[in-house]
This record gives sequence, C-alpha cells and structure tokens, in this order.
Amino acid sequence: MHISDFDFNLPSSLIAQFPCVPRDNSRLLHLMKNKVIDRSFRELPDLLTSNDLIIANNTKVIPTRITGKINLKKIEITLHKKHTNNSWFCFVKPFKKVEMGDIIEILNLKTLVEKKLKNGEILLKFNIKNDALISFLEKNGEMPLPPYIKRKNIKVESDHKDYQTIFASED
Repeated sequence: MHISDFDFNLPSSLIAQFPCVPRDNSRLLHLMKNKVIDRSFRELPDLLTSNDLIIANNTKVIPTRITGKINLKKIEITLHKKHTNNSWFCFVKPFKKVEMGDIIEILNLKTLVEKKLKNGEILLKFNIKNDALISFLEKNGEMPLPPYIKRKNIKVESDHKDYQTIFASED
C-alpha cells in the first residue's frame, strides 16, 4: 500500500472553512459495495453493525500556534511535538529567516532555536517548563487549524471548542 492510494481530487468549494453547526449535521460519505452514498453524520448509528469497531480520539488540541519575533521580524510558530520538559519541535514561517542559536521572543517568553531541521521544522527550547508553557499557550496561542482552512486574519473564539473531538481530554 502506498500513501498515494489515498489521494483524490476534492474541489476547494467543498472544503468547509467553518465547522458545521450542529456537529451531527456534518456530511458522511458511506462506501458500500463500491457504491458511494452521501449521508449525514447523524445517520452513523443506523449504519453500524455488531462487527464494527469505533475508535474514539480523546486527544485535546492545545492552541500551539503563536507569533514571535527575531530582531523585530515576525515569525509564525506552531508547536507540534513535545521533546523534553522545556523543548518542542515546531514548524516556523519564514523558515529561511531562522538560524540555529537565534532567540525568538514570544511576548514575555524567550526561546532558543536549538536545531534547524528540514521542511520548516526547528527544535525550540523555552525558558519555562511544560506546565507553565501549556498555560501560556492556553492564554495566548491560537488553534493550529488544518492547512486547508484558508481564513486570512479571521480569529474565531469558538475554534477552541469547535476543533476538539467530543471526547477531548488528554493534551
């Protein structure tokens, strides 16, 4: 199996820029014996059989997107994987403006670029430990929306709730 087996064309007009309200009104694509049926998510219970398995995602998305500065130049940072108690792997834009050893200022935080990796990724070391960093992000960060959400400069407070699964409990 190749990851390209999952590629398909999806017109941008069909990509929701805001979540469906209420959630169970969202669309559900049902594949049955090579037949594709357009359904509503609220129909899911009627489609399940005793042999089906449902896996619930209980991860809670934390608002890890934040803006910093290097020598007054704006840097967009998205933390994506905790490395140690005070360092995280992050994606940054513009990647070319960031060098190993740089100090990125994020409001009252100072971070050190420990490593510059590939594909826009860096390892950042923070001057606070993880619990304090998570509290800082909860207060100051933005939700890391998927890249296909194209909202320029539109901050939506409900994103903190809308981009969580209903089972969200573990950061």
